[in-house]
Amino acid sequence: MHKSAALTALSLTGSTVAEAYQVLLRATVVLNLVPFVYTFLALMTLDTARRFERGAGAVGAMVTVGGILAAFLPGEDVTSVAVFELKMATGVGVPMAIGLWLFRRARAAARN
Repeated sequence: MHKSAALTALSLTGSTVAEAYQVLLRATVVLNLVPFVYTFLALMTLDTARRFERGAGAVGAMVTVGGILAAFLPGEDVTSVAVFELKMATGVGVPMAIGLWLFRRARAAARN
């Protein structure tokens, strides 16, 4: 089964259509914000970055992390908060784990 089909099936299991939509939407928001956290953290660690730029990186990272945390807050369409949070954790954690595995595999292959 394709990964996106599996994620869609997971979000629909035991949910209303509105709740499944919220899980898919919010998981997508989180997955799209993660690279911005990396970018802002990288800005803070640049040797050539000035104090203002490091501060902007810190503020950007904090705001982005706040957005990620806000995406985990259930909306009014959610009937079970625990199930929603479990689906969000799975919907975000599985793609990130796959990405980390692919990154490590590519890095190991580049060393050889």
